[in-house]
Amino acid sequence: MRDRTRSKLDKLKLAVPAAEANTDEAHATQAGVGSLLQRESTLSKIAGGKQRTVQLLMHPPQRIRIWAEHNRNYELLSAEHCADLIEGFKRTGKQEFPAIVRRLEDDAQFDYELICGARRNWTATHLGWDLLIEVRDLNDRQAFILQDLENRDREDISDYERALDYKQALPKYFENSRAQMAQFLEIDKSNFSKLLDLADMPRQVVDAYADLRDFKAHHATTYKRLMAEPAAKRRVLDKARSLKGQGANGRQVFTDLKRAASSSRTVKLKAKKYGALTATPRADGAFQLAIAAPSGDPAKLEQVLRKDFDAFLRDYLATDG
Repeated sequence: MRDRTRSKLDKLKLAVPAAEANTDEAHATQAGVGSLLQRESTLSKIAGGKQRTVQLLMHPPQRIRIWAEHNRNYELLSAEHCADLIEGFKRTGKQEFPAIVRRLEDDAQFDYELICGARRNWTATHLGWDLLIEVRDLNDRQAFILQDLENRDREDISDYERALDYKQALPKYFENSRAQMAQFLEIDKSNFSKLLDLADMPRQVVDAYADLRDFKAHHATTYKRLMAEPAAKRRVLDKARSLKGQGANGRQVFTDLKRAASSSRTVKLKAKKYGALTATPRADGAFQLAIAAPSGDPAKLEQVLRKDFDAFLRDYLATDG
């Protein structure tokens, strides 16, 4: 069919010899032929997958729900977080870039699900505007990849938050294959492994950073190596707890935790009582347990000591990360 159409267009071009036709008519005919050829070329590219049609709409943001796997916490968005977009919308009088959505079926409350553009959605809602959206047909894995590509260079999404997304997506969309996921996301395998190390860091280390954007992938690689030795791990975690809420910048946290790991002395911790049980930290990172057993019914004593030891064990496991 394509060859038949091109043949007709070729004949149409030959039907208007430049030497014989009126100049204006020739130009008009040639312009028409050019438009037809361009249209045929476009349709050909679409059919071959080299070009796609784009569906852009203006839609009330209240009728669009956020995808459950979206990597931005919508509840934390505010006029402060979206100040640049609010100013841009007002200055230009329009939304320059569409949010990306996919159509929902059988949902009375929402028509679309938002994949990319949470801040744009929030800003449109805040201003009382309809949201410019691009409707796409995406499965969950495609939606995840698209979202990651759009947000990868955004400074307000930390390496740590991205690492958590990757860790959750690995079994869901990539059959737990790191190589497959790295290939789809077009990330070097070594760098991808470093990012996943971030997601596995103990909570104490994460909380030591006042700003998660300062917590970098190479930090996690270093901590993982340093904490391979149990005593060093305890020193790192002890120091990390002491840094929580202190407002230290990323460079200072990194320096302090490395120094703690290499230190030959343990950060001093006070002995802690758990009823009849007293736990005292030792220099090697272990604990010395002392029992002040009251006299009485052995069965009741066993019950009391078991309860006290369980309380100590919960604290120990939480501290050990």
